[in-house]
Amino acid sequence: MYITSIDVLFLVHLSEKHIPKREREYINCIDFDKLGASLKYLKYNKGLKLIDIKTQEGYMVKIVI
Repeated sequence: MYITSIDVLFLVHLSEKHIPKREREYINCIDFDKLGASLKYLKYNKGLKLIDIKTQEGYMVKIVI
């Protein structure tokens, strides 16, 4: 099983009310169709860190395959 771009968009939509507006601008820059397509090939690299972000306010975003 792999995550599709539709799944990612749904999760982002659910979490939008918890993400500050300033950080939402970064998320809106992501092309989720391309991200979903690339995850299909990246699933063979278990443990690969795609995103590891820590903000000054203490928020963390980490995506590991």
